[in-house]
Order: sequence, then C-alpha cells, then structure tokens
Amino acid sequence: MKTIMYHYIRDNDSRSPYFNNLTKTTYLQQVKRFEKKYGIIKNSDDLLKQNKKILLTFDDGLKDHFFAAKVLSKINRIGIFFLPTLPLESKKILNVHKVHLILGKIEPLIALEELKNYMKEKKIKINFKNFKTKYKNTYKKFNDNVHKNEFKKIINYLIGDSILQTKLLDHLLNKFKIYPIHKDMYLNNKDIKEMLKMGMIIGSHSHSHTILTNMDYKKQLNEISTSMKILKKRFKIEIKHFCYPYGGKISYNLDTIRILKQQGIERAFTIGGEDTNLLKVKKYDYEIKRYDCNEF
Repeated sequence: MKTIMYHYIRDNDSRSPYFNNLTKTTYLQQVKRFEKKYGIIKNSDDLLKQNKKILLTFDDGLKDHFFAAKVLSKINRIGIFFLPTLPLESKKILNVHKVHLILGKIEPLIALEELKNYMKEKKIKINFKNFKTKYKNTYKKFNDNVHKNEFKKIINYLIGDSILQTKLLDHLLNKFKIYPIHKDMYLNNKDIKEMLKMGMIIGSHSHSHTILTNMDYKKQLNEISTSMKILKKRFKIEIKHFCYPYGGKISYNLDTIRILKQQGIERAFTIGGEDTNLLKVKKYDYEIKRYDCNEF
C-alpha cells in the first residue's frame, strides 16, 4: 500500500508567490490517476487487507481539506484527516501555519534575515552547531528553498519554547502585515461532522502541533491525550489513527509510542516515502511512512 500525504490544496495566489501548495486541478488529476492505476482505499476495512491500493492522508485540519473530502466522496472513496485540536478550541493560528504564511508571502531570504535581526536585537541565542549535527538532514528530502529550510529549522527545532516561537512569529506577521483569519484557515465542527457523514476517517495530529521530542513524558501525554479527548467528545468517535507533527524519527520517541498505545491508537503515520507491507503491519503499526503528494 502506498500512503500519500497532503497539506495545502488550493489555487495559486499572486499575493503569496512563495507558498507551497498543490493546486486543486493537480489534486483532481492525482485522485483520478491513483484510482485508475491502483485504486484508492474505500473504507476502514480496506486498511487491514493485503492490497496495493493508495491511502490518502491529510494533515493539519485545513479548510482546504473539505474540498478534498468532497472529491473522494463523489467516487465513494475515503481518506484519513489528521486534526490538531487547538484550532477547534480557540481562535489561535498554529505556529506551524504562521511559518507557512510568512514564507509564502515574503521572499525567504528577507524573512530569514528579519528573523535573525530580531533575535539579535532581543539577544535570543541558539546553538547553530546543531544545523550540522542533530538537524543536518531535517527538510533535506523536501528539496525546498534553502532559506525556507533554514528559517523552519530555527523556528521549529532550534527554538524549543513555544512561547518564544509565538513571540518571534507574531513580530514577523506584524512586520510584514500578514493578518490570517482563523475561520478561513481551519475546518470547523460543521465541516468535520459533514466529512464524517461522507465516511472520512478522523485522526489525531496532537493538540498544538508541537515537536513531541521537545517534551518530557508528562507533557507528551497531556499533548496527545488532550487531543484525543476533544475529538472523542466533540464528534462521538473513536480515534485509532495518529500523525506525528513534523514527522521523521526526530519528531517522536519511545515515550510517544508508549503513550499512543495507552491511548488506543492502532496506527501512527510519519514521513519518508516507502510502501507499507500490510502482511507485516496487520492491525498495529506506529511508523507508517508516507509519500509527499508532490512526488506524484
């Protein structure tokens, strides 16, 4: 089985010339091609069968995904939609999406220089040696702009504190006059309930989309269990699937997997294009790798 990962599915916008997105037309073409060549997973039982089908997954609870779900529903196929729950509980924009909005609108080198200048002004110091050691290969596979990758490494990995991340990103949003609207960015309760009626599967993407390995066991447990409780309470469903924020080996550890098992999660998804052997996986697997949609 091939598992494909999607994020933004939207038409190009001249106001954000550097934004990384898949156009709606390309998504429609991919769905048509996947169905014809492999067949797309049609229900939850399909996930336990030996097959060579395609499983489509969608991260971050973005408004874009309501369109994606409707496309699948029209051909009686399903996907798994991984939701971070903080946007459902508040009107806050997640830091991960603030990064995307900044780097989508502003030339990446300019955004990076402004970030570094502001950090210098506020005397915020980080260990840049980690670029060549611990985080050497982070974002390497995405073949993106080098300045974008450096910006994301600084914010997502070298700045471990979420409060400091928020401070830096909010400064940049104001500096570059970027004012995101919560209801335009995220799925709401009504959207999600409608998607469930379509047969779509809802999974957890943690509560605040924070790198879990930056947390001790207790904080990880709270981050994951909070998400599970919110989804179960709001939508009256059991949550069996989880997706690691950011993905890759560096984003989760043995504590994470232990917590997922305790919470009743049967499958967890990461990144790194590789087919899944369902004969080996059967019911439980906590490191299912996914191809990025742009690879197709």
